[in-house]
Amino acid sequence: MNDVALIVGAEDATGAAIARRFSQEGFTTCVTRRALEKLTPPKAAIENAGGICRAFGSDARAGWVFDRS
Repeated sequence: MNDVALIVGAEDATGAAIARRFSQEGFTTCVTRRALEKLTPPKAAIENAGGICRAFGSDARAGWVFDRS
């Protein structure tokens, strides 16, 4: 069974670096951001280095959660 790391907000420099580091350590990385298309560069970088990466569009803002309740 593979270890999995979920990185929220992975498109920015810090989030992308965290995702790459987990991938280098053997984790399958799941990256998420509101705009799915912005995850193409970090996902490609991880996969080009031989890692496994899955990208998901999602909204993790607390206001969105409360507005829906």
